[in-house]
Amino acid sequence: MKAAAPRDPKTHCRLFGYLVAYLSSIYGHRSGVLTRMRVKEVQDAIGDSEKGYLINLMEHKTVRKFGVAQVYLESDEYGWCREWLCLRLPSLPQNSYFFTSFGRGEPKDLIKYFRQAWGEMGLPGSPSLTDIRSAVATYNLETNHSEAVHLLKHNTPTSDAVEKVILSFGINDRNRGNTSLLDDSLRRLYSAAKATFPNALVHIPVINASRDLDNI
Repeated sequence: MKAAAPRDPKTHCRLFGYLVAYLSSIYGHRSGVLTRMRVKEVQDAIGDSEKGYLINLMEHKTVRKFGVAQVYLESDEYGWCREWLCLRLPSLPQNSYFFTSFGRGEPKDLIKYFRQAWGEMGLPGSPSLTDIRSAVATYNLETNHSEAVHLLKHNTPTSDAVEKVILSFGINDRNRGNTSLLDDSLRRLYSAAKATFPNALVHIPVINASRDLDNI
């Protein structure tokens, strides 16, 4: 990247494809979340080199319902972003988007760049970011378990080929004394996963709570 010409579109697009593939595979965000990510949001990330950095993203489709989207990066990962911001500055100083076009607007072909990177990595098929989103989804189990069940039952294609499904949830409710609702939510999610992936081993990892939290 450093050796490329300042406005070399081929190198820029290749970088965008790999970075979008990386972030989408971890977080499953909608394409619009990454397309509209701003330079200032990356620069204003909360954290440090020891704890990592949290980027808050304000411009996305469901911000009113779910609030800001977030991307957590470890120090070296955040370093990639800072290096790109330094490299882009001489040639694209007026564009406020992290993933840029060569004008002032947001990039229009991130899906294309993502698919090119996917192919270069030797991975099969030509997925969209929606396909990745179906595989990596984050929900608050306490308030959105019905949406997670709906995603599994109605928005995810049934497949006999899937061998493993991991349902991993973080739960932080110090005041919950009755776990019956939680148990029911997990049972419904397990049943939905088994119906969609009938031959898969559905695994719910042991949830380790901080010792600083009250017992429930």
